[in-house]
Amino acid sequence: MLKRLKTVFVLSAVVICSFSVSAQKDFEIRKIWIDTNLQIEEIGQRSSGLNSVTSLGKKHFWAAIYVDYRSLPLWADDVKLVYYVALGTGSKSEILYGEENYVNVEKAISHKAIMYIPPQVMARYGDVQKITVDIYYQDRLQDSQNFRFAGSKQWWKEKKLVKGLLKTKKDSPFALDNFNEYELVREQ
Repeated sequence: MLKRLKTVFVLSAVVICSFSVSAQKDFEIRKIWIDTNLQIEEIGQRSSGLNSVTSLGKKHFWAAIYVDYRSLPLWADDVKLVYYVALGTGSKSEILYGEENYVNVEKAISHKAIMYIPPQVMARYGDVQKITVDIYYQDRLQDSQNFRFAGSKQWWKEKKLVKGLLKTKKDSPFALDNFNEYELVREQ
């Protein structure tokens, strides 16, 4: 009887393990965080015609949205991260949309992705209220995570999305910072 119970237990464990492996996603977002203190200082420009100096030493603070995710495929192309960012409150609020597509994503426990908010956008619309990031692989949603928002409601469908205000790494002053820590971007 004891031998039979052991056999049933082992078979049950194998079935449970194989089910959990097959239900696992190819990509999973592990963490989202934001840094609003990325400082850029302008060197300034001189105009000899008017003997004037403009913006000498002026500081600008960018915000960076960081995403840490893991991947299971040995290699993957067509990996897309989609960002929804709510800025400000009330009538001044806006929902920004941005996306970036990656290629040659190698299997790893931790990958980094980043999207930037320029200082002018933060000054106009206000602070970040909430963020949702979706990760797609071969056009299939793999995972969706929230920052500063608890719930599964698709809050970004409340208003029209504003495209073009979130900046990718290559479209920011930080394009060469830690360049090798990020995945290859698929050029459009």
